[in-house]
Amino acid sequence: MADRATFERFFPFHSLGLQKNPFGALTRDEWVSVTVPPPIIREIVDKNVEHLQVIGDKGRGKSTTLHWLCHHFQMRGQTVSYERLPRWTFNYHTDISSLDCFALDEAQRLLFVHQYRLFRHLQGKRLLLGTHHSWERAFRRYGLHLTTVYIGNQTTRDHIQQIIDKRLIVFATDKGALIYFDASAIDYLWVTWRDNLRGMEYFLYHTLQKWREIGAITADFLDSVSKDYSEPQGLY
Repeated sequence: MADRATFERFFPFHSLGLQKNPFGALTRDEWVSVTVPPPIIREIVDKNVEHLQVIGDKGRGKSTTLHWLCHHFQMRGQTVSYERLPRWTFNYHTDISSLDCFALDEAQRLLFVHQYRLFRHLQGKRLLLGTHHSWERAFRRYGLHLTTVYIGNQTTRDHIQQIIDKRLIVFATDKGALIYFDASAIDYLWVTWRDNLRGMEYFLYHTLQKWREIGAITADFLDSVSKDYSEPQGLY
């Protein structure tokens, strides 16, 4: 009995058929494995577009989409690199000379002079941008075609269902996940969070920390959890 209590203390999610809280911090490989790109992203890569910008507010899935795209092109034998420009950083540092594909996240921070350097070395390469502001004018200036996806517009109720189901599948133990979110819970998340995937993810982490029963998680439970939930500071 003591051994079982010790096991449950250190592995509390195993009783739910989960290796850990599926909405917690992820490694890069885990991040890619749980990603469910919206259908338009799959359509675009099937068409083998040259350059792509993913536009959206914070927390809508820009970085997640870029990481998935990097993995997609790496699996097809291309040399790929990802770089994110932190706040107050206005230049990229990746040597793109030997790359087939370069993903630049928070690309709206790049100064004009460094945009010029990027375009000067872009021939024969694919550029993937995560940005808050469109680069269409710059691409027209250099005579290049750019495909645009407004990522927040791609989130639907069904997409939220797929995201949650994928998390539970990826982090299930060998016996499989013993919990699920019923239709009322998915409706609740869709109405409450819409395309704010980051905010929803943090809320679901908080929810799973409180859930210890096998079976369906309902809208009523989510609503009860929300009453003492405070969104982490600095989330956006």
